[in-house]
Amino acid sequence: MRSWLAPFALGLASVGCGPESIRDSQTSRSPVMRLDEVASTALPAAFAVGGVRLGSSALIVWSDDPLIAVVSLADLQRIGVVRLDDPIVHVEETSLGDFEVLHATELHLHSRDGPLRRRLWKADGVIAVSGLRIANQWIVLGRERAGELVLIAIDSTGRERRVRSPPVVRSMFELADSSLARPVLIGDFDGRVVVTQVQSPHLSVLLDSHGVVQREWQPPETSVDTIGGAKVVWVALPMIQLYCGAIQTIADLTSDRRRLVAFDDDGRVLRSVEMEVPLGIAASIPSNGRVFALRRAAGLEVVEYRFRWVNQPSSEESRRCDGT
Repeated sequence: MRSWLAPFALGLASVGCGPESIRDSQTSRSPVMRLDEVASTALPAAFAVGGVRLGSSALIVWSDDPLIAVVSLADLQRIGVVRLDDPIVHVEETSLGDFEVLHATELHLHSRDGPLRRRLWKADGVIAVSGLRIANQWIVLGRERAGELVLIAIDSTGRERRVRSPPVVRSMFELADSSLARPVLIGDFDGRVVVTQVQSPHLSVLLDSHGVVQREWQPPETSVDTIGGAKVVWVALPMIQLYCGAIQTIADLTSDRRRLVAFDDDGRVLRSVEMEVPLGIAASIPSNGRVFALRRAAGLEVVEYRFRWVNQPSSEESRRCDGT
């Protein structure tokens, strides 16, 4: 593991899987959250990341240019870069290795090397703000012409079902800075939709298929708002599921300052750690402890870590989190 990652490992030394498992970091029974670097690969120069999605065989990273970088999950080597014509909202990899690409008003199927195969969906009076595919349907958060926010479920035939977004999601938009292109981010958590507020207070909510809030994650307030008279701009990355709980990166856009916040399975904060490490956790495979991050060193790169909880106390929750 690279030496500059030491603050990351040490800072999370006492993150556990439940309130009862938090211990002083100096005790022998202290639970430890461990991330060991496995591999890394560089992204194209000047790649401005717009989003990341885990596919069946690859990690898909897209930019605002719009470019799609394809990184193999087998060995974390970059295996291709595809350029499209229109700005990208979200990308999914199909089981055949093609791409389903959500744009502002259409959903397209593209071949692996970029050409358009066909249009899967065309928006009717709505602009897509964010979205993703869960199981066999797309979930799109859109804004109608009248300004109403809706959640749109789109099946494999292109048919849609619209549900009014819950008040908490509408509030995220109302409180957002007008300069933000994407005030919220949508993620996948246990096969359900999680919506994250990009700006403070960085609230995340888990929604069921009817748009009803099932769980909330609320990170602690940021410790500083200005440094040397300059305003600190904190933004949240999506909530990332672990095999026990979740983790979220909150980044300062003006520096390398990052906050990593670990949550238990009920959404309670276990630990929040602030560090000077240009890193953001972007995706995971909870079942086998693989975690993928974007890291800026000489350039931007994708990094794979092996994640595990170690030195857990022998509580019922810890045995469940360890899979024993």
